[in-house]
Amino acid sequence: MKIWDDYDDCIIGVGTRSGMVDVFIYDKHRMITKLVKRDDMSYDEAKEFIDFNIEGAYIGEETPILVNLLTREEIKDYMEMYDDEET
Repeated sequence: MKIWDDYDDCIIGVGTRSGMVDVFIYDKHRMITKLVKRDDMSYDEAKEFIDFNIEGAYIGEETPILVNLLTREEIKDYMEMYDDEET
């Protein structure tokens, strides 16, 4: 499985997809926080770096997944927003 260098501590699991190889799953917020603390970036700078250089990168079918963890309330709001878009 492929990894994002220097972000091992941000791995939160392994994703299994039907007919595809397993991939590591990373907590995107942890990655951003790591850059803020380690590299003295602002939150916006770190988020832009992750968005462009990691989330925007495709390194084959083993490309790791970045996850935005949500609270139950955020999930409910997201699902309601998605339902509204379909109607």
